Amino acid sequence: MAGKGCFGQVQNELKRRAVPPLVAVIVFCAMTALYLEASWPTYRQVLGTWGVRAWPWPFLDTDTVLSAARCLREGADVYAFNPCDPEARTYGYSPLWMVLAWFPVTIGWIPWVGLAFFALFVFALWLLPAGRNREAVILIVIGLLSSATVLAVERGNNDLVNFALVAGMAALMGRSATARLAGYAMGLLAGLLKFYPMLVMLAALREKPARFFAITAASIIVTLLAAAVTWHDLVRTWMIVPQGSPIYEMFGAPNFGKGLVVLFNLPAPVGSILRGVMTLAALAIGIRYGLRPATGATMAQLSVRERDFLLIGALMTIGCFMSAQNISYRTINLLLVLPSLTALRLIDAPRALKAMALVAIGLLWAELLFHWIQAFAAIAGGTLGTVLEFGLGWLGREIAWWWMVTLLIACATALIRPLTMVDFALGLRRQPASTAA
Repeated sequence: MAGKGCFGQVQNELKRRAVPPLVAVIVFCAMTALYLEASWPTYRQVLGTWGVRAWPWPFLDTDTVLSAARCLREGADVYAFNPCDPEARTYGYSPLWMVLAWFPVTIGWIPWVGLAFFALFVFALWLLPAGRNREAVILIVIGLLSSATVLAVERGNNDLVNFALVAGMAALMGRSATARLAGYAMGLLAGLLKFYPMLVMLAALREKPARFFAITAASIIVTLLAAAVTWHDLVRTWMIVPQGSPIYEMFGAPNFGKGLVVLFNLPAPVGSILRGVMTLAALAIGIRYGLRPATGATMAQLSVRERDFLLIGALMTIGCFMSAQNISYRTINLLLVLPSLTALRLIDAPRALKAMALVAIGLLWAELLFHWIQAFAAIAGGTLGTVLEFGLGWLGREIAWWWMVTLLIACATALIRPLTMVDFALGLRRQPASTAA
């Protein structure tokens, strides 16, 4: 009877894990049918109600990479100008993506590579921890169907690949030493492809000293070799990191200071100073909160898989937020932590940690919410309209992001604190955890 009960629990967990990827496939098929069978204006209107601006063709960002590979094969300097790109966008991603130039890339590759990116994303959704109950599954699906996710998939952005790589890494962290080494390789590859995911390599702190130093040395050597081989193009990539409006369609640590500079016509250095001050404050508050016994006790109530995904997803989101301005599709990194955040709602946890799941969902839907606020602001007009758009809309979004990142720093701190290498660095001795064996 106990065996049957255990088998039933496993079946229920598998069903709950299957819901998000299944929903993603169904919605994708429905939108594909709409694009192929209905008029493009109808397709655009449906996406517009989702808070997503549609181009006349899907997988626009997939072609950012493929068009650069096509032109590079023809001898063009795509880091200066990419004539193969339909929007004439300069190539600004990692030079490692240009390995594709070794292959006979054509325009016909676009839908197939875009579909491959989506397939990787769906597989990554299957790897996420299962929601603990029906309410948790519903919250995860609400986050999944957000405007940020739809934008990432509709454009076929290569952040879907990074999402899949770090999800695979998180899924391997609770397994054997060999499996974890494969996971670190996946995390390192994600970092080499997009830079900010490199922060996930902090997960190696769970390893015994000898293995930790070996992983660190190997990672440094591989990174230096990749940098040496691509140095000329790598430097130019860093020089052309795109920047956008701090008010619309972007998030990241630079936004708040830059936004105040734009809104109040302040000197430009004020923005940089505010960014530094707020970053230090978020780190100080987050680390201190994470070191509280209550926070550590809360993390201990999560399953191994939930802790691993919370750590990897937190590091991804922190790295993304702190490094630069980001278009809203990178908010999908919050999907990595959302199952764990929904679990926090069901256990004995501080009130702030319990609220994280709902705030994460709000941030995933932030673009659509901001569009609604803009619509109300236009109707209200005058001072009230300004207060709505920039007070409730822009300032509310920025406060929510800094609050979320500060608490993710706290979660990461609480999860890193018990790891083997931390105790080693502090001169403490204890039996290593089973996951570090």
